Amino acid sequence: MKRIVVLLFVLLFGFLQTNYAQNEKVDWEQKGKVFLRLLEDGKYGQAISRCDSVMKKHLDEKRLAKLWTDLKDQMGAFQSVVRVKVEETGVYHRVNVICRFDAGKFNILVVFNAREQVAGLWFLPVNAPKYEIPTYVDTTAFYEEQVKFGQPDWQLPGVLSIPRNGSQFPAVVLVHGSGPNDRDETIGPNRPFRDLAWGLASRGILVFRYDKRTKVYGPRMTGKAITVENEVIEDALSAVQLVRKRADVDQKKIFVLGHSLGAMLAPEIGSRSKGIAGIVMLAAPASTLEDVISYQLPYLEALKPATSEKEKKQLDSLLTLLKKIKNETLPDTVKVMGASASYYYDLHRRNQVMFAKSLKIPCLLLQGGRDYQVRPDEFKIWQKELAGHTNCRFISYPALNHLFMAGEGKSTPAEYMDQQRHVFAQVILDIATWIHEIK
Repeated sequence: MKRIVVLLFVLLFGFLQTNYAQNEKVDWEQKGKVFLRLLEDGKYGQAISRCDSVMKKHLDEKRLAKLWTDLKDQMGAFQSVVRVKVEETGVYHRVNVICRFDAGKFNILVVFNAREQVAGLWFLPVNAPKYEIPTYVDTTAFYEEQVKFGQPDWQLPGVLSIPRNGSQFPAVVLVHGSGPNDRDETIGPNRPFRDLAWGLASRGILVFRYDKRTKVYGPRMTGKAITVENEVIEDALSAVQLVRKRADVDQKKIFVLGHSLGAMLAPEIGSRSKGIAGIVMLAAPASTLEDVISYQLPYLEALKPATSEKEKKQLDSLLTLLKKIKNETLPDTVKVMGASASYYYDLHRRNQVMFAKSLKIPCLLLQGGRDYQVRPDEFKIWQKELAGHTNCRFISYPALNHLFMAGEGKSTPAEYMDQQRHVFAQVILDIATWIHEIK
């Protein structure tokens, strides 16, 4: 379920005095290249030694190694530096090292402070390609309206896709998967939530999508105890309320559509949203988060041409930690795969299967047959657990991956990055038809 995110790592800049002497002779471009070379050569300890104290508190050698290997798992082997751009911002120098990998270009943004220490590190996509409108979208059939909503201290930007013809539209709120997602759930050149929103709006359904709280307030949330309540559920409930207040919405036909983690939480969101007409669950895990990660990791490892003994030990170590998570024997503050143990434990107490069984409203569950992040076995669990629940409908698509985009053979992280794809047209049609059929 854990998404292969495009923005891999973000750290707050350290708050430094601004009276440090500026050395105009520093070759910032070369410093950026040297830092990149340390990553590529696997000299993570030397790279960490070049970081400031704030970075060192949040980033150790093991985590930096994982960030770099995760990027190469997505993008393939590093090939070369294409160009370097240096930007000066106060006492900081932002060195954008544009790199070519097998699957395309990525910007390794290294930020240096006045002491020539690394104060920030981002892995960013380069010039996201222009969105190619899929054939199932009719842009003349709807318009969009920008809004802000949410908790008073956590206002979020969002966008409504509103049909032009008719009134009292069915409405759908989209709920993201894991990670700091934007409103389009952008990953590489793909924008699955825009596909869904525009495809459904073209068929007379109002759709609301928004930037996730961890996307908008990531630095502010650093160091805070993150739970699915403050990461996902609070804002999803607020989004439902925003839609409910609109005069152009059919109050009896408001739906929640969740993807991955959002699908996992959709039954709870549906149960806590008064008057929800139904929920749509795309790639919903029925198992615990640690169980899902435990089959993702070996799958990704098996895609590599070869695995070193060191990598095997690291994998074994992670799997051992995940078992401890399952047994709730790790301290709450210990982090595993970027999330604290308390985050996993919070999910344990939100049993998605039990929530789904308690729902009387219609539920539509969709699954891609090539999904390795939430594999088809999860779909089978849902079918077994919800057998006899006549309010539930199940549809699987053999050729689709986790993003509900078509492909062939084994799905891989590189598939999300190599070209722009779109949510499969039949998925859009099936969701729209199901929504319109509900009275």
